[in-house]
Amino acid sequence: RSRQGQFESALSDYERAIELCPWSVDPVLNRGVLYENTMRFELAEADYRAVLKANPNDPVGWNNLGNVQIGQGLYAQAVTSLDQAVKLLPGY
Repeated sequence: RSRQGQFESALSDYERAIELCPWSVDPVLNRGVLYENTMRFELAEADYRAVLKANPNDPVGWNNLGNVQIGQGLYAQAVTSLDQAVKLLPGY
């Protein structure tokens, strides 16, 4: 639904998926993307950090955290996060 611009419906879907599968980071990561796409950077950052807490070696989590940090104007932190993504997955 997110791709169709139905952001609040998509958010509800992700929250339900998190309830059903609390061990899976995928719906948390996807909810973070939705938050980022709707300029809710603090919420996106919290989701990406939750993903990284569960799996510190997730290059997508680091990449997305770096992107949201750019959106927040936190450029030095973004470089660190993006560097970590590349270390974990060269060529990312």
